[in-house]
Amino acid sequence: MRPDAMCRWMESKISETLPESFAIVYDGWTSGSTHYVAMFATFPNDSHRGYEKYLDFVLGVYGKDRENVVALIGDNFSTNRAFARLAGVPMIGCASHRFNLFVGDVLAEHEELLVAVNAIMKKLTNIILSAKLRRLTDLRPKQRNQTRWNSSVAMLDRYVKLKPFVPLMGLEEIDNLLLSVRQDRHIDHLLAKLIDLNSVKLELQDEAITLADVRGLFDEVVGEFPSANERLRPGASTIQDPHFETGVVKVLMHMSPSLTDQERLSIARLAVTAGIRDDDRMSDADCMSMASRAKKWRKMQQSCSGFMDCRFLRRPLTCASACFQ
Repeated sequence: MRPDAMCRWMESKISETLPESFAIVYDGWTSGSTHYVAMFATFPNDSHRGYEKYLDFVLGVYGKDRENVVALIGDNFSTNRAFARLAGVPMIGCASHRFNLFVGDVLAEHEELLVAVNAIMKKLTNIILSAKLRRLTDLRPKQRNQTRWNSSVAMLDRYVKLKPFVPLMGLEEIDNLLLSVRQDRHIDHLLAKLIDLNSVKLELQDEAITLADVRGLFDEVVGEFPSANERLRPGASTIQDPHFETGVVKVLMHMSPSLTDQERLSIARLAVTAGIRDDDRMSDADCMSMASRAKKWRKMQQSCSGFMDCRFLRRPLTCASACFQ
């Protein structure tokens, strides 16, 4: 589409979208001798229905419609969930969000201990105390941010490293905050647990991770921490479409024969009818490398399953989040 045609098309779409009454938000800036003014129209709107119109608008640009969409992938916000329901498309939520909810439960069990450690770290940031601490070590105290659980890991780790130096400061105001031997043992145990869980968090942030990989990680966590079952089990309340996600996992694990009727219905959009072509068969396996044979075997397995290669259904990507940074 030529720029002038795109401009006219966009103007007509905006004209259709604008209601009778709206407000204008505007701002301007200058770059060299060029002056710019940006204007935005703002008006009341039901957000999830606005999403519906926007989805149709974007798909229409490329000559597609909702029938071409097999899944919506996004954060577990209520608006996204409502939008997915109204659009009639399965939703894949954020696995990291579910995992963070579980870790939040773990931290809540040790809140009193975390508050005590944070009080020591906060006290050590005092100008006078900080100066005395610098004479003993280059390490600086770290406080936790309650909205970032990995900050609790950093705080506990720093407390363990600073612990030998704190009594050497010889200050009663800090001595009164020192923890008991029993509390210190609990910190060592909690820190080891959180470091282990942090490795799972980092794995979940891998953009190549599939739903089957996520399921394997969560099953491993539940095996180690039974209390995680409520948050991380396949049918957890935070999952918008559990039958869809379970169905995709089974396809990825080449277990499509074990799909239940509900699961098969949920992933019906992913079905393919093409069979294995003659040139896809393993008859020429002897002249192929091991890596090529493995790749071809995986392709054949996927074709036999009757469904798409579901590895493209991944978590909400960091590249999408980067658009709003």
